[in-house]
Amino acid sequence: YYKAKMKPPVEEPVLLNLYFEIDDKFQKLDGNNNALVYTKTGSKGSECSISISYGSSTSGDHVKEYFANVHKKLEPEKDTAGNIVNQLDVYVPSESSMEYNGTTWYYLNLFYKNNASDTSATHLKYKYLTSMYKGYFYDIELVNNSNDTVCGASLDNFSKSLEFIDS
Repeated sequence: YYKAKMKPPVEEPVLLNLYFEIDDKFQKLDGNNNALVYTKTGSKGSECSISISYGSSTSGDHVKEYFANVHKKLEPEKDTAGNIVNQLDVYVPSESSMEYNGTTWYYLNLFYKNNASDTSATHLKYKYLTSMYKGYFYDIELVNNSNDTVCGASLDNFSKSLEFIDS
């Protein structure tokens, strides 16, 4: 009886083979066959969000391709003379990999300055994760617009829950 009552719940994949847990304060915004978006709204709109998508890649190096597209998308706007228009749009990237539940995830962290007078970029605004599993890539974008510690903790807990499950 004890073993039956204390049995851990069965983990089911949420998106293809990917299982994850999300804080119940997040709301599911969009969802189609290969992408999900969750957001936690604040006083300034969507301040904390998680976007997850998957697909197949034929490039041979999806990690490099994905991170190059991120850099291209978030490149600071420049004027006609080639100068950066807003210094707060300049980010400091950090790339590496880590293992969650037996799977290697490659990440790209983008740090920004909180205001123009700051000497270093300490606000982790965007975190991009990607991994390959059974021929599919899984791309995740974690956003913390307001540098909120509660949002940061929720995003970290989400990352730690990532697991591939064969169903």
